[in-house]
Amino acid sequence: MGVHNLHLAAELARRLEQVRDQAAELAASRDRVVAGQDTERRRIQRNLHDGVQQEIVALSARAGLVRQQLLRGDPAAADGLADMQRDLASTLEDVREIAYAIHPPVLSDRALLEAIEAQSSRVALPMAKPARMPPRRGQAREISRPG
Repeated sequence: MGVHNLHLAAELARRLEQVRDQAAELAASRDRVVAGQDTERRRIQRNLHDGVQQEIVALSARAGLVRQQLLRGDPAAADGLADMQRDLASTLEDVREIAYAIHPPVLSDRALLEAIEAQSSRVALPMAKPARMPPRRGQAREISRPG
């Protein structure tokens, strides 16, 4: 009986060590996820501030110039409006790109795996795709449930 208890104690100690290792791995993984989210949030903020915001400020200034051209009857105003329209389309595409990076529509439309695959195609690093897994029961409720 004493030998059996000794084996049980050793097995318990081994399993406790495994649980501690798994908890440490989970904590490290969570820290990496949080750090990645913070990095991405700063990147999006920078893109909004340094990119889109500056484009909108420049478009606003150009709109004022084109307005003055229109008031003077300057025929170049039409070209200015056409240029602004192209730049607005480009700015709109930038905004869509940022919005897509924040929450890709494929995440809402399909599932996490498809969203990861869609985002991975935009990354310059090689990525291995995991095997496809069938959807879990109740998956739609899990995805749409507010966090």
